[in-house]
Amino acid sequence: MTDLARRVRLHVYRQFADTGRAPTPVEVARSFDLTPSQAEGIFQSLATEADALVLLPGSSYVWMAEPFSAVPTSFLVGSGERRWWGNCSADH
Repeated sequence: MTDLARRVRLHVYRQFADTGRAPTPVEVARSFDLTPSQAEGIFQSLATEADALVLLPGSSYVWMAEPFSAVPTSFLVGSGERRWWGNCSADH
């Protein structure tokens, strides 16, 4: 994984944590001075080579970045006023 890919991965996680949603390729492109195609390529490599993201089937949009989900699931978790969709939950 390249340094840029690591920084984009961290950015995706920060966006999820701060806003409850994943950034789009266009948003990542703006944040890193890339073209949208370059951002999509990084998302693709993070999904296929690094197994760090799951993309919405047939697209370059982030569907999941464990433990976050970009789409509603049965697992809504929160802290204070913040809420996130999770991919699974464990009873402890």
